[in-house]
Amino acid sequence: MKQMVLSTMLLALGISGCASMAPPSSAEMAKLPVVEIGNGTPDSPDYVLHIPAGQTFPVELVIDGSMLQQKAGANTQVSLQRELYLYKQWLSYDGKSWQPTHEQVDFTLSAGLDGEGGKVVVKANDR
Repeated sequence: MKQMVLSTMLLALGISGCASMAPPSSAEMAKLPVVEIGNGTPDSPDYVLHIPAGQTFPVELVIDGSMLQQKAGANTQVSLQRELYLYKQWLSYDGKSWQPTHEQVDFTLSAGLDGEGGKVVVKANDR
């Protein structure tokens, strides 16, 4: 499908706060509960999200905005190549060494329309 690209933007997974902040210490992280994706969100906002490699989990795509007559969406399942731990703006592949998420993961979103219809592509890559 030939596409006229309407917009392209770079997104960073879980970016919030200041990137220059020091990563959390091992002692801090040991106090936090680890929640595996798919097991619900705890009441406390302070927890580590664990996504095992190869485990499928749901992703919801929502399309909304003033140009549309109504909101639309789709659901799919994805899985990761590597084990991943997320805590606020931090990411770890082993649950011990933490780096700013935006330095480790690159998300690219593109959307386009042509005579066939529309297409949205989301790419998630290690940096």
